[in-house]
Amino acid sequence: MPRSHVRLLAVLAALTVPSAAAAQDIPIELRFDGQPLVVTSMPEFACLDRTRDKWIGCRIERSADGDRYVLSRPEAGEYTLHIKIDENTKNPARFPGDYDVFFPFEVTASTPIELRIDMPKLIRVTAPWDNDRDLEGMLARPWSEKPGLRIARESGMATVTFEWEAVAPDAEYTFSITTARNDPYLEGPEVVRGTTHDTKVTLRLPPSPAEHYFRFGIAAKKDGRLVGDFMTHDSGVQSWAYTFVVRDAAGAGKTAAAKPTTRASRSRPAVRSKVDDAFAIEWKERVPRPTWWDDVPESSLKIGSVGDLLAVWQSGTNEEVARRRFYKLTYEGIVAHPGDRDLAAEGLGLMAFVADNDDQLPLLEFGVEKFFSYNRRLDNCANCKIGDTSGEMVRDLASAYISRGRSYDAIQLIQRFVNEREADVSDYNLALTFETLSRAYWELSDAAAAKAAIQEGLRRFPAGWQADQLRRTFERYERKSNQPNAIN
Repeated sequence: MPRSHVRLLAVLAALTVPSAAAAQDIPIELRFDGQPLVVTSMPEFACLDRTRDKWIGCRIERSADGDRYVLSRPEAGEYTLHIKIDENTKNPARFPGDYDVFFPFEVTASTPIELRIDMPKLIRVTAPWDNDRDLEGMLARPWSEKPGLRIARESGMATVTFEWEAVAPDAEYTFSITTARNDPYLEGPEVVRGTTHDTKVTLRLPPSPAEHYFRFGIAAKKDGRLVGDFMTHDSGVQSWAYTFVVRDAAGAGKTAAAKPTTRASRSRPAVRSKVDDAFAIEWKERVPRPTWWDDVPESSLKIGSVGDLLAVWQSGTNEEVARRRFYKLTYEGIVAHPGDRDLAAEGLGLMAFVADNDDQLPLLEFGVEKFFSYNRRLDNCANCKIGDTSGEMVRDLASAYISRGRSYDAIQLIQRFVNEREADVSDYNLALTFETLSRAYWELSDAAAAKAAIQEGLRRFPAGWQADQLRRTFERYERKSNQPNAIN
C-alpha cells in the first residue's frame, strides 16, 4: 500500500507505565470488546520506525503461556505497530471479518512495560454495495464514472439505505458522509453524521456538486473502545470509504454502476521510444541490482501497471523474503515499461520503503532527480495531491542523508522542495517533511532551528496523528535541551 495511503486508526489502548522499570522485553496483549482476543489465525506483525520512516524487522514471539506475544525491546524512539489477522479465510486479507490496526507507541529506556491493544474488526457493509468484494472502479475512477444514486423528482433528494453486519453486541456505530473532490484533493463539508445501535440507516442526500463525490465511512465503538472499522478495495486500490455521486433529475454523468477497471485499461501502450530506452538504460546503470538478486526466484507474476504494483504491495511486504520479491518485481516492471512514468515514480517510492540500507541511497537519488517535478495520479488515491509522491521521495532521501552524516544536504534538498512545490503537497505530508528538516537541524546541534521546523509543521497541520508525532518530537527536544551538556 503506498504510504500516502497508510492511515493510523484512532485506537484506544492502555500503556502501563511504572515509576521505574528495568529495560526488558515488552509483552503484548491483543484485545477485542474488552476481552483477550481469541482467533484461529496467527497475527502478522510489522514495525514502522517513525523516527527513520522505515519498516524494521521487529522480533515478536508468542509467550510461553500462549496467551500473549512478546516484543523484543527496540531502541528508544517512536514506532507504529501494524497488526493484521486474516481471520476470515473466505476472503483476502484486510477484508471484512479480519482484524487490522496501526498502533503508535513510544519506547524509552524503561517504558512501556506492556502494550494492551484493542483490535478493531473490519465491518462488512452489504448495501448498497458490498465491501466483501472488489468494487470494480468505485475508488480508482474519476468522479464522473463513480457509481451513482438517483434523486427523486418530487423531493430533489436521493434516499439510500446502508446496511452492515454487527461486529459486537450492543456496539454503537458512527457513520458519516462528506463531500470530496480530486485534482486538487479537497474534503468537506460534512453532509451527514450520526450514531446508531442498529445495523442499518436510511439517509436522504442532496445531489453531489459537479466534479465532487460523496465519501461514506463507518466505525464502531463499545464502552469507549474501538471494535469495528471499515475498509474497501478496488483493483489493488484500498480506502476506508465508499465513494459515489448523487445525480440530478436529468441524470447527469455516467451510469449508476461502476465500470470494471481492467489491467489492460490501466497500462500504458507497449510502445517504446528512444527516450524510454534511454531511461531504462540509465535506471539499470545508476540503480544496480542488489547483491541478493539471484537469491530471489524468478516469478511468473509481472508488474505492468500501477494497479499491478498496488496489488502486489498489498499482498504483504512485512517479511524480508516478501520485501525482496516486491523490490525485484517492481525493478523488472520499470525496466519493461519505462514509458509508464506513473509506474516508475510510484514503484520507485515503494521500493525505497523496502530497500536494504545499502541499496536505498542510489535509488532515492535517481528518483528525486527524475521525479522532483512529477505530478502523481489522483484517481487512485482519495486523499492525495499531485506533489505527494515526490514529497515522500524527497523526505526519504533527506532521511538517508541525515543517517549518513549529510544533514546540510538534507536541509538544502527540503528547502528547495518547499520553495518550488509547497502548493502541490498535502499539509500532512508537509508536516512530516518539516519534522525531517528538524532532525537535520538537530543533528547539526541547532536546537532553535529544529524546534522552529516542528512549529512550522504544526502550523500547517495542527491535528491528526502526524501532528501528534510532531508534538512528541518537540517534547523530546525540550527534554534533551534541558539536560546537562545539551546542544545549544
